[in-house]
Amino acid sequence: MKPCSLSQETPMVDEALLEDPSPASASNSKQLKCNDVKQKLKKTSNKLYREREKFKRWQRQQLSLEDRRTIMIEELRNVLPFETADFVIKQVQLIKKKKLGRRWSEHDKSVALSLYHTSKKCYKLLMKLFILPSASTLRKCMRGINIYPGLNQGLLEALGQKINSLPSGSEVCSLVFDEISLKEGVTYNVERDEIEGLEDFEVLGKSKLLANHANVFMVRGLKVNWKQPVGYVLSSGPIDSFVLKQLLFDCLDKLHEIGLNVKCVIADQGSNNQKLFSKLLHIDKDRPYFMYNSRKYFVL
Repeated sequence: MKPCSLSQETPMVDEALLEDPSPASASNSKQLKCNDVKQKLKKTSNKLYREREKFKRWQRQQLSLEDRRTIMIEELRNVLPFETADFVIKQVQLIKKKKLGRRWSEHDKSVALSLYHTSKKCYKLLMKLFILPSASTLRKCMRGINIYPGLNQGLLEALGQKINSLPSGSEVCSLVFDEISLKEGVTYNVERDEIEGLEDFEVLGKSKLLANHANVFMVRGLKVNWKQPVGYVLSSGPIDSFVLKQLLFDCLDKLHEIGLNVKCVIADQGSNNQKLFSKLLHIDKDRPYFMYNSRKYFVL
C-alpha cells in the first residue's frame, strides 16, 4: 500500500461566506457611514452659519446711516404694534431736526391733543422725555377747528367710524343735554360774513335776539366708557320746551343714522325740561319712557 500523503494545497474556503457577510456587520458599517456623513454635514452647516454672520457684519459696516435707520424702522414695524411703532419712528425721524424745522402731521397733532387734554402737567413731563408739539402749536390747531351751533355733522361721522372700531356693545349709549348761562356778546365772523352771538337753533332758524344761554347735547356710552359732545344751540333765555322737543327728536334721528343705540335721555330738573317730559312727552312714574319712530327711550 502506498503511504497516504497529506496534500500541500491550501484548503478550500467557502466563497459564500466571503461574499455574504452577516447582517449585523453590514448594519454596523452603514451606521458608521451615516454618522460620519452627519458629522460632516453639521460641520459644514456651522461653517456656513459663521460665514453668513461674517457677511452680515460686513454688510452692516458698508451701510450708510440712512440705510441703517431704514432697516431699524422696518424691524420696528415688524415687532411693535402699529401705533407704538409709528410713534417711535416719528421720534427717530425728528431727533436730528432743529426745533423750528419740525413738522407735524394731523395724526401727530391729534395724538398730542388727546394727551394734552388728559393732563396738561403730564404733557409737560412727556415733552421732556419725547419730541412733542408745543402747547402753542396745539392751541393754534384748536383755533382752526370751527364748531357752529347745531349738530356737528363732522363730529357725528367721526363718532360713527370710531364706534365701529370699538368692541361690540359700544353703540349702546345715553343722550345727555344740559343748559348753561352765557355772557351776552357779539362778534363778526369774516369767513362766514355773519354776526355771531345771536339766538341760533340751526335747523329751526335764527333770530336777532342776543344769546345768553346754550343747550349742549352729549352722548355717553353705557356698556363702554366713552363720551362725545355732538352739538349745541344758543337761545335768548331758557330754551322753549317746544323747540327743545324738536331738537331732541332731530338729535335722536341723527344718532340713529350713524348706528348708535340710544337707550335713555338724561337731563336735570329745569322748568323747561320738566315741561318737556311731563306735558309734551307724557312721562310719569308709571310710564318713565316715551316712544319715537317705534323706538323706546327711557328718561332719567
